[in-house]
Order: sequence, then structure tokens, then C-alpha cells
Amino acid sequence: MIKMPLKDIIEKITKLGVKANRMNSNKLLSLYTTYFTDMFEIDTSYLSPVMWFCGPFVLALIVLGTNDQMPFYDYYPKALEVTVLYILFPFLLCYFSGMFVLFSISGIKSHVNSGIQLNLIRIKPFLIIWLLISAVEILMFPGLPIFYAVAGGSKTYAEFGIPSVHGVANLLWLILTMIVYIRWRRGENDMRWLLIGLVSWPILCASRGLFMIMAFILLSVYLTLIHRIKLKFVLLLLIAMPIIYFGFGYIGEIRAKDFSLSMALRISDEISPAWLWFYVYLTSPLVNLANTLEMVPPSFSLV
Repeated sequence: MIKMPLKDIIEKITKLGVKANRMNSNKLLSLYTTYFTDMFEIDTSYLSPVMWFCGPFVLALIVLGTNDQMPFYDYYPKALEVTVLYILFPFLLCYFSGMFVLFSISGIKSHVNSGIQLNLIRIKPFLIIWLLISAVEILMFPGLPIFYAVAGGSKTYAEFGIPSVHGVANLLWLILTMIVYIRWRRGENDMRWLLIGLVSWPILCASRGLFMIMAFILLSVYLTLIHRIKLKFVLLLLIAMPIIYFGFGYIGEIRAKDFSLSMALRISDEISPAWLWFYVYLTSPLVNLANTLEMVPPSFSLV
């Protein structure tokens, strides 16, 4: 950004009819940046763990409950109950209780505000564990799902991995990807090849779900790390979103082959396949959970 004397900035703003007499230097520079450059400020107070955790659930509930013509609409009341009572309420209770305890301890507040010392976290043990689990899964499959997808084999990502263990491996992979990305963003260039390898994992697994989760997490981390974003980035994001949206549905149709999603859901085939795949991927986790709790009521007994 080109630096200009404060006097020149005041003159430019005054010509627009803005009275800046009561503004301090920081406010003037922020206003100038907003109107005269390709940058603008974003309020980072909204980019918190609460927003990133609760946002997808709120979006899923909105999509699930706004159209009574869609197949999962009847599950909305139960899904709402499950989301609020079993997911959001426990998370918010633990988060704010933890923050209250953390900030109540003398000396902790200043350390937390200075940022997490990610460079002190040893990622090598976690990386080795993830690699060992992935190697065993590849041998058992055998191979990688991408090879079967390209060659037209019958196996898919749904059959890949050791049950339960694969979920732990994916969690390790997500945590490693976030830490490595943040450290690379902070200037550790030796992390770039490891980051490329970790980001390539969803492609090797031929998993759209993993790829979308990773993209959302990395985008949230990126927006949390910076204090201002370029308009160019926003425009690229607006262009990328419909491409990803329709590409997501197109890939689903290719992978489904003779399978018809609209026929399986017993709805009109005039509805866009892209919207159907988006709808199913976004709402089905909540619907599955709500349906499971409806069929098998939770037992609070310790025996």
C-alpha cells in the first residue's frame, strides 16, 4: 500500500464531504484504506472458534428446515433438538467455561493473547502415527482410492480404511494440516512440501467430503490469521464458489454412474443435481444422528 502524509489523506476525505476533525490517525488511515485502496478491514472478533464450529450446523439447519418439499424435511424438529441439546449447548458450555477458567488464572491471559506457540508443538510423532495408520490402510485396501476411480474399479473411498481407526487418522490429518499451514504462513518455508503432501491426501483418497472439510478449515484459518483482505480475494472466492458448487454435483453424477439421486430420494428429477448433492452432504450427518437417536434412545446408565 502506498503511504501518504496524514495531511493529504485529510484533504482527500474533506473533499468527499467527510468531516474528520474528531478522527484520530488510526481511524483516518483505516477509512482511507477502505475507500481508496483495494483492501478493507474485517472485524476479527467474529472469526472465533464459536463461529466456525456453530456456523455449519446453523447453515445445515436452515437448509434442512426451509423447504418442506425436500426429502429430509420431516427430520428437522428432531435434528434441531439434537443439534441444540447434544452438540451446540455442550460445546458452548465447555468453551466459555474453559475460557473463564483460563482467563481467571493469573498470567495466562497475556500468554493466550500473544498467540499459540505452534512452533513449540512437535508434529513429528503425530505425523509418524498418521503415516503408519495410512500405510496399513493402503496395504489392506489395497492401493489408493484414486487409482480405482481413474481406472473405473468397483472399490470406492467408502470401503477404504480401518473402521473407527480411520476416523482417528482423519482427525490427526486435519490437525497436522492446520498446524503445518499456519507455520508455513508464518514464514517456515521448509513446511511447504509437507503441506503439499497433506493437502493432496483428499485427492489421493478421491473423497469430496475430505476435500470440502479441508478447504473450509484452511479458509477459516486464513481469515482468522489476517486482519484485512483484498477485494481481489473476495472476487476470486465469489467466482470459485459456484465452480465448486456445480463441480461437486458433476463429480457426484459421474461417480454415481447409473445411480439416480433424485430417484433414490423420491423427488422430481427437475431439481438440479448440484443442489441435491449439496443438500445431501450438508444435511445427512444431522439427519443420520437424529434418526439414530430416534430409533435407539440414549441410555444414561453407567452400567
